[in-house]
Amino acid sequence: MDLKKNKEQQTNDKNTNVEEKNKLKEDFIALQKYEKMLQNIIYTNERMNIDIKSIDIALSQLKTKQKEIFRFYGPILIKKNQNKIKKELENEKQEILEKQISIKKQQDIIKKAYINLREKIIAKQKQSVE
Repeated sequence: MDLKKNKEQQTNDKNTNVEEKNKLKEDFIALQKYEKMLQNIIYTNERMNIDIKSIDIALSQLKTKQKEIFRFYGPILIKKNQNKIKKELENEKQEILEKQISIKKQQDIIKKAYINLREKIIAKQKQSVE
């Protein structure tokens, strides 16, 4: 009788170990996804910073140039009024800044989830060692 209970207990322990290992693997995969999302957000933010710098350079050039102004629209150049271009560039810059605020919020949420999951994984690993 005790032998039967002992075998059942061992089987249950093995099943629990397998389930725990599978859950740990799933957590690692989720952690990697969070890392990838954070990398993408950082890349996007850097790209936006480059766009803002380009706009700032263009705006500073508009202050010094009083001649005809052209702007690329796809593969063609179109002659534009200096004030219109200045307004368009300022609007583009403002839109980018607003997007950066939104992305920063996303980054904070993902970073918090990443940290929580990482701590959870570390705690599970410590438990399995003990």
